[in-house]
Amino acid sequence: MNKAAFRRQRLHKWRSKEFPEFDPWHFNTTVEKCVSTDSKVLEIGAGSGTGLQTQMPLKSRVLLSAGVDVDPRVLNNPTLDEAHVADAVTLPFEDNTFDLVFHTMVAEHLEDPTACVRESLRVLKPGGLLMFHTSILFRSGTTYR
Repeated sequence: MNKAAFRRQRLHKWRSKEFPEFDPWHFNTTVEKCVSTDSKVLEIGAGSGTGLQTQMPLKSRVLLSAGVDVDPRVLNNPTLDEAHVADAVTLPFEDNTFDLVFHTMVAEHLEDPTACVRESLRVLKPGGLLMFHTSILFRSGTTYR
């Protein structure tokens, strides 16, 4: 067993014991239910698409699966149609481009989460969805303008 598989197995065992009701794939399943074959999707913090990273294999299921990350390994991410080395607050896309923008375990690493949300809303089409899965809590009642 390789090191990554061992870590996954150890994490799963701990999580099953400590949080028996936790579904680690709930976010992925929710994202997949929100897209269709004509959706344009952006993943912020897409990473390399390998190793222990959560992978969202939407490439063949949507019209466009794009991703950004500050790590240049994103350019080789096999789960994306289009990849860019970019920061979450300066996305290289036109306004109203995407039906869905999401990120997984990224918000806790952002220097300015509010600026990221604003930029995500800029590239979202009217009525689009912004989804994020994170380990931090935002203040209740926060409004982003």
